[in-house]
Amino acid sequence: MTILRSAVLVLGTALFVQLLLPRLLQTQHPVHVAGSVVQGCENVKNKFSKNFESGQEEFGEAFAVYYKGKPIVDLWGGWADKESLHRWQEDTMSVFWSTTKGSAALCVAMLVDRGLVRYDDLVTKFWPEFGQHGKGNVTVSMLMSHKAGIPLIDEDLSDPAILSNREKMAEIIAAQKPTFPPGTRHGYHALSHGWLANELFQRIEPRQRTIGEFFKDEVAKKFDIDFHIGLPEALDYRVARLGEPRSKMADYIKDVKTVFRILFNMAESKPGIRLVAAQQPALLKFPLLMNNWDYKHIENPAASGIGTARAQAKLYSILAGGGSYNGMTLISPKTLKLATEQVTSGDDFVLGIFYGGAINPQYTRGGFYIGEEEIVMKKRTTTNENILRIHSLIGK
Repeated sequence: MTILRSAVLVLGTALFVQLLLPRLLQTQHPVHVAGSVVQGCENVKNKFSKNFESGQEEFGEAFAVYYKGKPIVDLWGGWADKESLHRWQEDTMSVFWSTTKGSAALCVAMLVDRGLVRYDDLVTKFWPEFGQHGKGNVTVSMLMSHKAGIPLIDEDLSDPAILSNREKMAEIIAAQKPTFPPGTRHGYHALSHGWLANELFQRIEPRQRTIGEFFKDEVAKKFDIDFHIGLPEALDYRVARLGEPRSKMADYIKDVKTVFRILFNMAESKPGIRLVAAQQPALLKFPLLMNNWDYKHIENPAASGIGTARAQAKLYSILAGGGSYNGMTLISPKTLKLATEQVTSGDDFVLGIFYGGAINPQYTRGGFYIGEEEIVMKKRTTTNENILRIHSLIGK
């Protein structure tokens, strides 16, 4: 009994020091929330405010909703830089992480719409060197839908000078051996997806523009979308400073069955486990590196997009509405339908296996994220609105 009491005391002390003491010592500041909602959406603002009041959001955030082409919610609050007490402003931007992949998917779809490429074209048609080590059968659709087989790059990519060197990155990607046979399954390409898509895109685009340059010229400027893939230095002052990330595993793992599946996969040393474990040092370090200008300006269409919540809400509102806005066409409904048809199923080779099925992303022909397997199977839909509105959640 003495041992049990000691164990409880040690556990209680550890929990107090790790969880409660930091909050007790933390200086409390008044909640700052601003913005507007249309009549009938007042409860959205109340819920948004409670994120800060409850301590669930300790830094800052913004939330925007468009409905039938019109903004109905536009809120922001908290801190753009908590340490210096700089409030989140109306024009504060943040890193959008994997939501950037949706903008990359749109840019490739626009090339398809213009007749410059087809989704069933081989990547080697435009990038012959990519065919090394059995990757010659990879199509544009396979590459965009995370079926290219190279979710992890063996080369050390911690040097921003290498990441900024297009020729070097193309050489590294082309020489990479697949982790699984291309086209046989899908596995989340967290960061490599951006380098793959960008190199392919530049080789197809007539002016050899990068995805970031193309997005700026053909989407951001024409449709007033405040989003950047490769941040201009003049806009750096508007970007919120990132805080220490906290684990979100509990958001997905809510039952004993899932926990046991993860433990079983670890014991079996499944390949997905090894991949995630190998990526963890880089992935855990990467978020805070985005406070560093050396990384912030680098174009990686998989993760480095920076902008406002209203910009992404407006962009997906245009897509949900069929691809046109105020008399201007961003993309044709025909190509949009083609790009948003689901082409994956089953376990994700990286995330699905590691998280025991709790996180199991699925993708469309053009590379849009359409939810996890359970959601897709239970709520399958053919409408562009329901398919495309989900993708913006992947950055959460």
